[in-house]
Amino acid sequence: MADDGGLAKFQRRLQAMRLAASGSVAPALLQGANEIAAFQRAAAQSSRKTGALIDNIKVTGPGQATPSHSQPGGQMVVPENMAVVTAGNSGVRYAHLVEYGTCPRMQGQGTQADVHPGTAAQPFFWPGFRLGRSKALKHIKRAIDKGREGGEMNIDLEVQKAIRARLTTWAVGVPAAQILDTSQPPAKLPAIILGDSQAVDEETSLRRAHTRVYHTLHVCVKSHRLKAPRPSRAPSAPQSMPPA
Repeated sequence: MADDGGLAKFQRRLQAMRLAASGSVAPALLQGANEIAAFQRAAAQSSRKTGALIDNIKVTGPGQATPSHSQPGGQMVVPENMAVVTAGNSGVRYAHLVEYGTCPRMQGQGTQADVHPGTAAQPFFWPGFRLGRSKALKHIKRAIDKGREGGEMNIDLEVQKAIRARLTTWAVGVPAAQILDTSQPPAKLPAIILGDSQAVDEETSLRRAHTRVYHTLHVCVKSHRLKAPRPSRAPSAPQSMPPA
């Protein structure tokens, strides 16, 4: 089998990082979702009649199914690394009517028919979500950072290792012993110095699953050591010419 320069090992390490992050994030997702649900229940108190709607604001974790006829979205299986807050179920199907209100409509038949004036919107779901969203995101980001530390998830270091492994297999004209991670000038040339790296969160999703790593490589082929300057001489005083 051809040598892949450590690519397969690097990919296995990245997968292990993802699994470690998933384990640390799941509790934070549920914690944040429950805090959002608490805000929503508090906001729904002003429209309380039977309390059935408030009692059926539920949090569903990954791999579980949300209640039937719940809002928003109805029944669904929650994907990995996600928690869902819903309102209602098959017996409580009016969450959207409370949230958005209803228009005037005809009710009754014949001589008993009249116009129902409709009901005013009493929003609770999205206001509660907006109140709890910021705090929930902080829980998730803190859990990811903790998972990176506890799971040795130093992705920029892993990228550096992968770069060095690949350089040693490529015909770059530099011996493996001269591919260095150092801040000092190399003793022998040519050499490649693995410089600084920076991992930047792409912020493309709440999972923070996309990280871009910037890495600096210094290729040294010629010495640029500074030579000591020659000592300067003080100008001599002008000598007077003897009279002719």
